[in-house]
Amino acid sequence: MNTILGIDPGLRVTGYGVIHQEKQNFIYESSGTIKTTKQDLDLASRIKIIVKGIDELFIKKNKILYMNQVEQSKRQNKILI
Repeated sequence: MNTILGIDPGLRVTGYGVIHQEKQNFIYESSGTIKTTKQDLDLASRIKIIVKGIDELFIKKNKILYMNQVEQSKRQNKILI
């Protein structure tokens, strides 16, 4: 299964969507926006907020993948190293 992250870039609002591909099927997982807090922020501050939001998406996704691996391993009575 492949996981695909799509990003619609913007300095005030950045959109994202996450889907999974299994063979010829695409499965929706999540979508949302990353918003800068004030319109008067300088460019560097806005980019920092956007990068932090994207990093949080990856951290959340990795935690979900890890927990799924743990659960699958428990079901198969295997130990993760």
